[in-house]
Amino acid sequence: MENAIASGLIAWLVLGRALRPVVDMAEAAREIAEGDLERRVPTAKEGTELGQLSDALNVMIGSLTASLDEVRQSEALLREFVSDASHELRTPVTVIRGYSDLLGKESRDRSELEARALERIGAEVARLEHLIEQLLTLQSVAKSGHPQSHDSVDVLG
Repeated sequence: MENAIASGLIAWLVLGRALRPVVDMAEAAREIAEGDLERRVPTAKEGTELGQLSDALNVMIGSLTASLDEVRQSEALLREFVSDASHELRTPVTVIRGYSDLLGKESRDRSELEARALERIGAEVARLEHLIEQLLTLQSVAKSGHPQSHDSVDVLG
């Protein structure tokens, strides 16, 4: 009986020591999954399967981190482009709106085609202005990093 207990204790200690790298890797993987992208799994003894696994995981984590950095840079460039494009579009759209309003206020007789064309120009300018405002709002929200929150409102009560 004492031999069995001693053997069990020795086996538990040996297995615990042998599996310690796996436990450490699992802990590191959990921390990485929680967002610590600077963390790497501890390297195990070279030439072993655990050593190969730890090396492969660290290479994979490095690649994923680099990819995330590239995505963040692309998003920043896209936000900058949207902002620049929105601001650049505002001026010509405002000029078109001004000329359209000016032509619409003239009292000379117009053909039905001219009247419809001016009405259509006004509608499209309004649509462009709305799109520009949406782009600017999107850019503002993206820049702040926080989505806008919408609260429910009871309009009946």
